[in-house]
Amino acid sequence: MDKVKIYAETSTSGKGKIKLAAGMYTVECLRNDTAVTCQGILIRENVTGDALAIEIILGAFKRLVKPCEVSGFTQSRHVLNVMQNHWLPVWEKAGWVKSKGRPLKNKELWQQVYEEMQNHTVSFDSGENPYQDIMQSDIRKALDVYKKGKEYCPMEIYRKEPVEGGGWWITWR
Repeated sequence: MDKVKIYAETSTSGKGKIKLAAGMYTVECLRNDTAVTCQGILIRENVTGDALAIEIILGAFKRLVKPCEVSGFTQSRHVLNVMQNHWLPVWEKAGWVKSKGRPLKNKELWQQVYEEMQNHTVSFDSGENPYQDIMQSDIRKALDVYKKGKEYCPMEIYRKEPVEGGGWWITWR
């Protein structure tokens, strides 16, 4: 089973709505002692920091094409809490509601993340991200360029997909 690391960064955090935010993932796989990466940037309008962090994790998992041993790294306290306390299987068993029947925020995103995780062995940590500086720089550039009605990608060959509610995914190898 391949060992993969997922690093997730966002321009914001928290529960309040933000007019414009961005996040980025780097998926790193070791092949013949060489790190092979693929990346993606998500620009979103009118989103919470928590929803953005979940969506970044989901985008990274969607890049995995076969079962892997995944180590995820994020500074999102909400994502870490959910992953480290194994809340996803608890919520699934409870019909995707929280304790005492309270509604689950970002339910659809969490359901999709959980579905994507099923073929993998997954752990999450808040450990060091060796790509953090470059990822945060790319996030800032992507936001600046988006405000001008254009798209940003640090690579020449990339794919752009619009997202419902405003914004887009930009992915590359």
